[in-house]
Amino acid sequence: MLSNEEMLSHIIELNEEVDLIDILIRNKEDKVLISIKYSGIPCNPLEYENLKNREDEELNRIINSMDLSKMKDLLEIADNIDYSQILELNNVLITIKH
Repeated sequence: MLSNEEMLSHIIELNEEVDLIDILIRNKEDKVLISIKYSGIPCNPLEYENLKNREDEELNRIINSMDLSKMKDLLEIADNIDYSQILELNNVLITIKH
């Protein structure tokens, strides 16, 4: 799925090292739910435009080298995206209706 590829690509580009990426895909009757939990730098895909406003110089260098259009593509195909942080893990739930 394109949404998985876009999100995983973004997580890997943003983080020098990721200890955990957990993906769960549920195909419901009228939608697909994609749950992604990962360790590393917090990044809310809904605020991808604000990524360049971070104060960390090294993080800004990484972000400026990234193709943020991937996040824009993800937002266009998803019907809903929820982001939260729980127990130092980033949680993204993507809903795509079919």
